[in-house]
Amino acid sequence: MGISSTYFHKLSISRMVETTDQWGGTSQKYGPVTSLQDIICGYSQGSRNKNTTQTETRNVISYNPKLFCDPSLDIKVGDRVTINYNTMVIGEFTASEPYLYNSHQEVSLIRLGEA
Repeated sequence: MGISSTYFHKLSISRMVETTDQWGGTSQKYGPVTSLQDIICGYSQGSRNKNTTQTETRNVISYNPKLFCDPSLDIKVGDRVTINYNTMVIGEFTASEPYLYNSHQEVSLIRLGEA
């Protein structure tokens, strides 16, 4: 029984890909990585030094989320990570550099969007 038995979230990864339009022009956009969809993982909010800060123009959420998953998964810096719990989206994040262990990998996340 490994660390993955404690996971109850799921991740889906999108990565920057180059696309070609009908006129032969190229552009880059995020597209799903087929092999990295609905993969079981662990998610932690990490330390919550500050809670949500509300201002007149926007709300800011400040915490240090982390992703825990199988070390064989190919997660790259800059990947877009969507974390789900059951059918609810926990959030969308940008992946930082993965840190690999024998039993798992740990990836610091940066939350996308605002509250």
